[in-house]
Amino acid sequence: MGNEDLDFGVMLDDLTSDAAKWREVNGVLSTALSTARACQLGFGVTDGLSFAAGFKGHYDSAHQEFVTYLEQGVTALEEIAVNLEDTRTTYEASDEYAQWKARQ
Repeated sequence: MGNEDLDFGVMLDDLTSDAAKWREVNGVLSTALSTARACQLGFGVTDGLSFAAGFKGHYDSAHQEFVTYLEQGVTALEEIAVNLEDTRTTYEASDEYAQWKARQ
């Protein structure tokens, strides 16, 4: 096994490790998303003046925007992890093909 093979194996392991780290961050963001979704301001919490001033509407709008950003973050982090895993799979397949071709 030459240095190139060792380096290649290390790179493949790094891709898997990096994907796992992104999934770990994704887990934290998913928890934040679950918490944010649960943070609804009840209708009865606001007094008449706050309601008349549109406080509830502003809160709901800001809350939804925040939840949307968290959802997008969760999606993006999962896509990063999947792309890293797909990259590893592609490299492995290419290496196996190259080795097979060299034996022909």
